[in-house]
Amino acid sequence: MHILIVEDDMRIVGFMKRGLEAEAHDVDIASSKLQTLELITINAYDVVILDIFLGPDDGLDICRTLRQQGVRSSILLMTAKGTAEMEKASRSAGADAYLAKPFSFDDLIATVVRLGTSGIPTDQLRATLEPPACSQETHSAESFTKSDQIRPTTMTLVETDRSKCISINTSRVWEQS
Repeated sequence: MHILIVEDDMRIVGFMKRGLEAEAHDVDIASSKLQTLELITINAYDVVILDIFLGPDDGLDICRTLRQQGVRSSILLMTAKGTAEMEKASRSAGADAYLAKPFSFDDLIATVVRLGTSGIPTDQLRATLEPPACSQETHSAESFTKSDQIRPTTMTLVETDRSKCISINTSRVWEQS
């Protein structure tokens, strides 16, 4: 699948990009509304993973704009401030799914796979895109099931705050001694 991650926290971007690429997905990155809209006009995406709080930009507004422009890609909204109201607002904005941070990588993959299989294939999202240069005969199942990259398993709030992570892990080492 071709996936666009719209997130302004580079630690989270690194975690998600590394993991999704290890699962054989093609991943592009944007960190603002302007970058998102530029990439969407150039590329067709199966899934757009969009953070709700993007500094000065609003992910809900970006989601609404994409839907108003006729973007048919599946949209997954994510936020660190997960509430029932935020989930409802996400649906109202046109999102197909919602994840509250922290989430496990397995939850992310399951959601992306579900959205990718229920969505419109990339080749039908934008009729003006060229067909792939290589034929299907050149692809093997092995390339989609094995990876040289390590797959992250979970993302927690502790992981996004290095100083807290270090202090917690240091105290664990002292407790074990």
